[in-house]
Amino acid sequence: MDKGALGNRRIKVEAVHISNSAGIPDSMTGDGIWEGGQYIWSLCKDVKVGQYTIRTIPLEIQLESNLRRKREDRSQAILEALFKLGYDHELIE
Repeated sequence: MDKGALGNRRIKVEAVHISNSAGIPDSMTGDGIWEGGQYIWSLCKDVKVGQYTIRTIPLEIQLESNLRRKREDRSQAILEALFKLGYDHELIE
């Protein structure tokens, strides 16, 4: 990456390809939305980083997935961020 708009700052981006929901539901009206499923795209949020826009999955959805997977460290970090920065009440329901 050139040092143009971001100066000397670095951005760490992690990506993963998930082909199986591991039992996590994918429904707008049922038990939940899978973060890799077909319904997530209407809920994605754009985050601006310098001149770049990155589509992100809401933390509320990531929380559900991590709770179902019993990933306590990630769930706790997400909860701390939601309490500190606020959250979408409709997505939590």
